[in-house]
Amino acid sequence: MENSNSFVNIGPKEAILHHKLQEFFNPSQLIILNESYKHKGHQGFGAESHFHVSIEAEVFKGKTTLACHRLVFDVLRVELDQNNPGSIHALSLTIIK
Repeated sequence: MENSNSFVNIGPKEAILHHKLQEFFNPSQLIILNESYKHKGHQGFGAESHFHVSIEAEVFKGKTTLACHRLVFDVLRVELDQNNPGSIHALSLTIIK
């Protein structure tokens, strides 16, 4: 399984996630895992439909987990918009403070 830190065999949606999160948060740690294969046969399944992001950034320090999640979801608003045909179906987050 590849992640965005390796930039090997990643798809266009994962590349966009990495670019936006890196640019906005300048994280000290960023791991993006494409977990779509775990959801085969489920609603919203696709080659790049389900991701897990683990991110550590200075901006998260002192904020609640909910506030951190809101920051990430705001940055990825377009990619998560279910009215967008190319959207990501699901994103799970681990915030490291």
